[in-house]
Amino acid sequence: MVFAAAQKGATAVAVDGQYVYWTANNGVYRRSMALGPNGTPWPIETLDTSAGSGGPLAVDGEFVFFAHPNVGKVLRVNKTGGSLVELATTSTIAGLAVDATHVWFTVWLDNGMLAKVPRTGGEVVPFASEQAFPVGIALGNEVLAWTTAGGDGKGTSGKVMYGNKKGLGITPLVSAATGAGPLAMHGGHLYWGQDGSIRSVAIDGSENQTWLANQGEIRAVAATATQIVFSVTGLPSGRIGRIDTKSGVLTLLGTNQKQPRGVAVA
Repeated sequence: MVFAAAQKGATAVAVDGQYVYWTANNGVYRRSMALGPNGTPWPIETLDTSAGSGGPLAVDGEFVFFAHPNVGKVLRVNKTGGSLVELATTSTIAGLAVDATHVWFTVWLDNGMLAKVPRTGGEVVPFASEQAFPVGIALGNEVLAWTTAGGDGKGTSGKVMYGNKKGLGITPLVSAATGAGPLAMHGGHLYWGQDGSIRSVAIDGSENQTWLANQGEIRAVAATATQIVFSVTGLPSGRIGRIDTKSGVLTLLGTNQKQPRGVAVA
């Protein structure tokens, strides 16, 4: 089923149980997951077109948070549309996530950082600095994790980092993870894409596992209790896949996709 067509530069996607939200080159949109009274889809709703986007996206109970990656802005708009609020201005933003109090984001630089800003607006607070090209970020109730790609010209390896949101116990769960990218957290495990592979590790550092290798560029990863869903970019052989975490069986959900990017699970 094609949920929304002609979305130029569609990049990130999120779901909240009622709507699917996504960013594209010219804005932020949503569409109801339910069908209308005649069994046809509800119209696509435009939440904002003033900022452009094509960047990472996150939603909570009230707002849609997104980044304009090239101009380094973290932005917020009500889930029903309305005025745009600028929360932060920085450099290129690679990853974005939201919890009950803050929007967290990674700044893609050779000496990049992981930072947070109150979801209602306020001061940007760096959480981890001098990070070699930080990318993915995933949040738990009291913990967080992020990836760094490495390759800063100083011999710095990529890493998978994990610790408490208060800054306690921050440690690299995986220290040799050059090329690490998109990241998901579920059920005591972290899942990420790295140099054409899908990998995971338990939050205690055990069970370091490679689920799939020799793929193209992994653009997005999502996880549930039973599956890992991911996208692999490519022309024309991009694809969406699912790995059963019980059996390890790979199922291709979509093939010959033109540069697929975001994935989300409900």
